Amino acid sequence: MIPHVQTEPRKSAWSVTADVATVAFVARLAVIVYALAEPVWDGHYYDLGARRLAAGLGYSEELRFAGPGGGEQVVWQAWAHYPVGYSGFLALFFRIFGNSILVPPLANALTGAALAAVSHRLARHALGALSGGGEDAAARRSGEIRALIAGLLVALHPGLVLYTGALMTEPLAALGMLSAVLWSVADRNRVRAVIGAGVLLGLATLVRPNAILLAPFLALRELLDRDLAWPKRVGFAALRAAFVGIFALATVAPWTYRNCKQMDACAFVSTNAGWNLVIGSAPGATGKFEFLVGHTPAGGPECDEGGQVAQDRCWWRYGVQLIRHDFKRWVGLVPAKLHYTLDNEWFPINYLREARPDLVSARAHIAWGRLLTGTHHAYVAFAALACIGWPLGARGKRGGAPSGARLARLGWIAQAALLLATLAIGLHGIDPHFPIIWPVGVLACLVPWLPLPGAPPRNAALLGVVALALTTLVTHAVFFGEDRYHLVATPAFAILAAGLFRRSA
Repeated sequence: MIPHVQTEPRKSAWSVTADVATVAFVARLAVIVYALAEPVWDGHYYDLGARRLAAGLGYSEELRFAGPGGGEQVVWQAWAHYPVGYSGFLALFFRIFGNSILVPPLANALTGAALAAVSHRLARHALGALSGGGEDAAARRSGEIRALIAGLLVALHPGLVLYTGALMTEPLAALGMLSAVLWSVADRNRVRAVIGAGVLLGLATLVRPNAILLAPFLALRELLDRDLAWPKRVGFAALRAAFVGIFALATVAPWTYRNCKQMDACAFVSTNAGWNLVIGSAPGATGKFEFLVGHTPAGGPECDEGGQVAQDRCWWRYGVQLIRHDFKRWVGLVPAKLHYTLDNEWFPINYLREARPDLVSARAHIAWGRLLTGTHHAYVAFAALACIGWPLGARGKRGGAPSGARLARLGWIAQAALLLATLAIGLHGIDPHFPIIWPVGVLACLVPWLPLPGAPPRNAALLGVVALALTTLVTHAVFFGEDRYHLVATPAFAILAAGLFRRSA
């Protein structure tokens, strides 16, 4: 008689999500303990804005004028150069926990934990853990494992962990955008899914205005619904995209109204779009950030009259004029902009060195920069390779039918050609001194949309993740690139990378 052995029940998916979030939080807590620092660079302004909001003084900037008798007069006026979302988020924590220097990094640690948790939940939808119908249990288990890997890749990504001490918007923006994608595919009630995704996307837009570009991609659930005829799919998808956009704009509307009432003219979220456009299109543009104040391009306007909105509109008109005048040159800057966005990851350690030079020696700075860049390159490379279907044991068997055999051969050929192209592009960029990964990153953002035979399974969740990375690259191809900006898309690349070696559909 075989004795009965009581097996321990498998952990629920929510329990695994909680574990992933805990790992992420503990890793980020270690950064706070070791490297607590005052905010620097843009972080100074986000921190200042948050403290002003928490004190009930509004989102405002300090202006200093010569006062009577030779003294100095300080005046505060409404401000919106930077998006308000991140400062508003930090202000909530200041109101609850006080004005300690510990508060922002703790808020960032919670953001990082939530980002890892959302990445795990979304990866379950994207990578087959929730497959139903004819899918076998082994495929679902594989999906759960891949989802866990995706969550841990986000939880332990060294750049995202080190970013805990940086008062910057990228992790919070990524959290809002991924949450919108997750809500759009996870809620079975389609009306509630539209409202929830729209509101979350609106909140993300307050942190990073280009998040609104994700709205059309949150309608992929309808577009990929095979229970509907093709014309109905397109119609329902267009309707859903419109309503997601409407709810996102409605969420942003109170802030836009505030700008209309308190500033010199209406501004959607912030007043730096024109400034950023000129940085990426001026005669001396290099593709990366250049400080414009006091360095106006030759022959260009000063844009120093009127309020903030008027100045930004002046910059915008000038930027559009530059692009129209030499469109070919502006397009020619796109590779440089993508290079500065994707090819390196030094900002997290640069920020820490600026804030705490006592902690980061020159040797440590170089070592960390290489580690961060190498890890980032691995995530992007694996994300691109994961776009390729693994034909062995493919689910799409057609028995012995000749048409099925032809389809299988086409799949082998298409995926083998894609693999060779990806490897060729990747190997071309290998350089020990100036490695190039941005073409591979572009592949990871474009290939999943191609209807190639033999491709791995794709659904609305996976394509929503791809869309986050794609809209990020498009934004910086238009404006300018800096390596910190790709951190918004890092969780998306992590989720895609976890799909490596998936079988062909």
